[in-house]
Amino acid sequence: MFFNTYRKQVKDLGHFLRKKVDYQRDLLGPAKLEKCAKLLEELKVLMKVRRAEAGDKARLEAVRKDVEKLFPPRPGFDGWAENVEVVFVAVVLALALRTYVAQPFKIPTDSMKPTLWGIWVQPEEAPAPNVFQRITDFAVSGRSWHEVKARRSESLRALTQEKLFGVLPVTITRITTSSGSYVVWASAEELLRGAPHLVKSSYGRLVPADIRFNPGDTIARFTVASGDHVFVNKFIYHFRKPDPGEVFVFTTHGIRGIEERNRRSGAPFSQFYIKRCVGGPGDGLEIRPPHLFRNGEVMAAREIFQRIQSESAGYRGYGYGDPWLSQGQKHVLSPDQYWAMGDNSYQSYDSRGWGHVPRANLVGTGMIVYWPFTPRWGLIR
Repeated sequence: MFFNTYRKQVKDLGHFLRKKVDYQRDLLGPAKLEKCAKLLEELKVLMKVRRAEAGDKARLEAVRKDVEKLFPPRPGFDGWAENVEVVFVAVVLALALRTYVAQPFKIPTDSMKPTLWGIWVQPEEAPAPNVFQRITDFAVSGRSWHEVKARRSESLRALTQEKLFGVLPVTITRITTSSGSYVVWASAEELLRGAPHLVKSSYGRLVPADIRFNPGDTIARFTVASGDHVFVNKFIYHFRKPDPGEVFVFTTHGIRGIEERNRRSGAPFSQFYIKRCVGGPGDGLEIRPPHLFRNGEVMAAREIFQRIQSESAGYRGYGYGDPWLSQGQKHVLSPDQYWAMGDNSYQSYDSRGWGHVPRANLVGTGMIVYWPFTPRWGLIR
């Protein structure tokens, strides 16, 4: 039903008055609270009027003046405060949803490929397209272009990864030459994957290559495809256990093998991993490439396992692990233990390398790929 102007004014005034009473009840004295209650009753009566006459409009104007006497308007402030309140409520709701219901995650590696793709770097020979096409390319497919050309005759001196302005959590890489420097909006790892000619091996270390550039020469040209961005259902595991075959996210806190590896590489001890659950409490697992066996039978809990083990469409099947599920080895999961494996078995660091995932570490199950808009967009299989 569409409200006419009169009824909308009544509704808005009632909303304003009720909010003021709710927010300032402890500060208003009994007399003002009683006056507010009478005005709200008057507004209820006016709201029931279907066709406002001159007398009804006069009564509404009288109520408005009484409200303004109780709560004098502050030009500019009330509108500003209303906007702040809306933003605050929106932020609180977003944080609540992220904490308890659905949280976004980004796939960093290819361990789940081709089901889910991680960050992918590709050297490019063709010049970068125009700005509009580059923006469209990033918005749709998550692919960003990076191109650096020499401004003058200069030699490569150093490659350093930095934070933007030294403090902001944005990673950049600075290419320093004999006559200046260039900033690449990518990590050093991405730069070296996209422009491997910039480094050479010296006594087991990578150092800047001895390269000289002429004006207009391409120093680096590559694209970075963002990993799939997914929403994870953090609510569902409060009511049920993970099902074999579903993609799930867990924290690595307390998983010794992962934390020791992170300690050696300088990475944060506790991270979030996304893999596929292939077994739960009581399950006995064994690998006979390309097949994964669960309780003595080829894994077939879901159709995805058939695709993985078919060794087609980008899938390579399952390979032996080290130290778990090596050739001829079986492993039985105890209560509250789950087994995590990547769909890209031969390039996945998973439970075969560090053991089971405790139930206490579970975060949630992968629901959808919400960006980029590639053929993988939508529900996660």
